[in-house]
Amino acid sequence: MTQQTGRTVALSYSTDAADWADAFSTAFRTRRSWILKPWFTLPLSLAGGWAAVRAGDWWVLILVGFLVVMSVLPHLVFLPAGRRIARNNPQVCRDLAVTLDDGGVHTVTAVAEARASWAQYAHYAETERVFVLMTAKRGAMVQPLPKRALPDAETERHLRELLDGHLVRIGPGRR
Repeated sequence: MTQQTGRTVALSYSTDAADWADAFSTAFRTRRSWILKPWFTLPLSLAGGWAAVRAGDWWVLILVGFLVVMSVLPHLVFLPAGRRIARNNPQVCRDLAVTLDDGGVHTVTAVAEARASWAQYAHYAETERVFVLMTAKRGAMVQPLPKRALPDAETERHLRELLDGHLVRIGPGRR
């Protein structure tokens, strides 16, 4: 269920492993060097690998292999981490009620209630699957807001405007 009034968006949802994996991966990619981005490493790896094989430079092939591993590492690490969160903390992942307004983010779960002002968050990013709220301190906290909890494009636009009004958008995201 989602409600939208004025500058308030209220979401009810449960997160799953893929939501958490997407949030972690997004936080990792947006806070790390551009050299680890797949759009950089994969074409460079293919070109470098092709050139190394033709020239017989196997040390270059090892370097290319390292670049490929670094570009896919987030997917190999964060999906299992997301599964662990969903499996080991069901009380935090199920039946969330999150309200976002000009005062900040109010989250209610079966076992806890938390209020966070916008000052506690520094950035947000958007993927095809989730909006990711992130704290300023690297790796301190991410909060996924699944897009499937949004009933329509108008509510998604409203949430994006609210986030843009309070946080810095990082990463490519969608518009």
